[in-house]
Amino acid sequence: MFLSVSLRCEMIETKEDAFFRSLTYRQRYMSTYESAARSTLQTIFEIAAVKASYEETHTAQLSRSDLADLWVRKSCDLPDDEDCPKTAFEFVDSAMKVFERILSVDKLFDVVFRLEQKYGKQSCFQHMAVLEGICIKTKKSEDLLWILESMEDLLIRGESNNKCFSSRTLKGGRTGGGTRGLLDEFLAKKSIFEYVLEESQKWGLKPAHANGIKKVMISHSEVRKRLFGRVQILFLLTGGCI
Repeated sequence: MFLSVSLRCEMIETKEDAFFRSLTYRQRYMSTYESAARSTLQTIFEIAAVKASYEETHTAQLSRSDLADLWVRKSCDLPDDEDCPKTAFEFVDSAMKVFERILSVDKLFDVVFRLEQKYGKQSCFQHMAVLEGICIKTKKSEDLLWILESMEDLLIRGESNNKCFSSRTLKGGRTGGGTRGLLDEFLAKKSIFEYVLEESQKWGLKPAHANGIKKVMISHSEVRKRLFGRVQILFLLTGGCI
């Protein structure tokens, strides 16, 4: 064993000192992982970069299955890892979906990146299933932005945490009679808001007031900026002059 691994012997006086010495080393390893290990977002960009580089070099389109095969050959360095080839296509396929529908759109990428910067590898977007679940829910960029900003808003205001945004809670039940998930709730709220604004003038709300509400409610961040911690409804009903 001494010839096969690098080690260093230390003289430590007490068991307590030995315990805290080992604890310190473990914490250092965790810090190294946090700073050096690739996040899911980084891996997605790497897969997209491999595809773009290959297609530029060979002047030919690379299918998802061929990209998965290339990724396995070049990145899976454990020959006895039987699951790597089996899961490679699913992982690469999910990565490219997320890249094309979310990360390639600046305003969507900005939200995801802000949360990764804030929470690191504790971000809910560290899980590919979460990102994929969002991007297959709808193809409309405005709906995707609403979903992502809804999640960010709940985190910023402390009404939720990253663990609450699992793939299961976001998507809900998978069969016809299953429960609705948070994605359905977010989009339902967006539909209600748009309906109220559209129909508000029929109910007697003056156009100036409707425009004022729309200006304040243009995004989650604008709502937080203008309304947080204040009595807001009166301002909105008087034309949104905040």
